[in-house]
Amino acid sequence: MTLDIIGGKWKIIVLWLLRNGPRRSGKLKAKMPGISPAAFSGAVRELEVHGLIKRIVHSEFPPEVSYALKPKGQTLSSLVKQLVKWGLENKSTYVQGNFLMERF
Repeated sequence: MTLDIIGGKWKIIVLWLLRNGPRRSGKLKAKMPGISPAAFSGAVRELEVHGLIKRIVHSEFPPEVSYALKPKGQTLSSLVKQLVKWGLENKSTYVQGNFLMERF
């Protein structure tokens, strides 16, 4: 069940990037090279539906959106940290495309 909720190419990365506090959507996307707008929207929408992150709409022009971990998402921080650590330790074996965890 856990992998159904946080699995996929981008959801763990979103959770990792939000570990230190809210981030604007543009800043999140900039840290995720190669993500399409549809993939980004899908990843954050699924995490939001599962109650792991919240979407914050700022009342300014043009409208800006930020994302932040909800308490339920914060409970995954040690798991996400271990997954990222494993990825860094094994990246030479499992590098895919232009994506490297050290960019984060």
